[in-house]
Amino acid sequence: MKYIPIFRLKSVENTLLSNEINNTENLTPLLEITDNETFEESISNLCKKFNKIMVELPLYLSTRPNKHQSGVLDIINEYESTEGDSQVAFYKDYQKDKKMNLLKEDYLDLGFTPVISTIPSNTTYSDFLKKYNDLKDSFNEIAFRLFVYSTEITDAQKENIQNIVNSIRDTDFILLDVLGFENVEVRTRNNLEEIIKLFDKNEIYILNAFDYDGGKNTHNYSPLLSKELKTTGFGDFATIPRIEAGGGGGAQTKKIRFYNYNTNNLMHFIHETSFQGAIPQLEQSEYWKELKDDEENHLAICSYCNSIEQKTYNYSQSWWKKYRIMHYINSIMNHTIPNMSKYDNSEDFDPDGYNDIVKKIGTIS
Repeated sequence: MKYIPIFRLKSVENTLLSNEINNTENLTPLLEITDNETFEESISNLCKKFNKIMVELPLYLSTRPNKHQSGVLDIINEYESTEGDSQVAFYKDYQKDKKMNLLKEDYLDLGFTPVISTIPSNTTYSDFLKKYNDLKDSFNEIAFRLFVYSTEITDAQKENIQNIVNSIRDTDFILLDVLGFENVEVRTRNNLEEIIKLFDKNEIYILNAFDYDGGKNTHNYSPLLSKELKTTGFGDFATIPRIEAGGGGGAQTKKIRFYNYNTNNLMHFIHETSFQGAIPQLEQSEYWKELKDDEENHLAICSYCNSIEQKTYNYSQSWWKKYRIMHYINSIMNHTIPNMSKYDNSEDFDPDGYNDIVKKIGTIS
């Protein structure tokens, strides 16, 4: 079972990828590129560190106001005049040694995999094959990021997905990105299953069946679905919102996001003004006590949780952002994925998630 963390190369994320995320065997980062400069400075070293890295110009971030909209639009506008499809042109440009400082054969060996995608409002999956045909001679493998909706799959969608199935190589793989799961579990799960059955020769990953953009406690269904539907793995934004609001003012509320790997729930400990006020809520919670008493010794695995226990943390926004990302990734790699193999059936692996879905579907086949 493999895990895909989705990152934008901001300061904290770049530091973690470069210096602190060291499990390179079963972890493949997907980098959403929101500015060229940071990408150019980092990509060569990251390709050398990880067995495989996926790169995406995330077109969906260009379609609505968010923190990264202007950066993505700048890249799109830069490449629109050079070739018909800006995403294709972007990938081809970064294949060149003038940007990568690598020969083409080295570039391919290092595993820089382009991700082709569209905007969410393009629901028919009709644009993928043209992008694919323009790129396949330049890349040994290509990832397809298909948004999965809660509405019933149409005949046009089925036809276009089947065309993808008929055209791609065994080395290409599929990322099924769930656009919302809570309250639409039945149809979304059925759609995932229907699509997965079509791809019998490719690696498949379920992304983002984990609605944590708000401040409420929420369940991570991706591991359960990945186990139940027998995919290669799963992925998500590692507790960072898919759509990040733009800066400037706003509330000073501080949230500690804490992932409970025993229940697959993301918990929130909130204070109106400071992390100093939120920390005692975490330390005094039953979840923290369970973590300290866990026979799997999470404190020895996660240096950030150990820092909380030893009170060597600080109160900066960046430290707590690092904490929530690294605690989550450490939890996924050292607890969730091993537990997926440990338990024979999904109900034992994730009783809460299983029961949530069973109540609405009736049974999970």
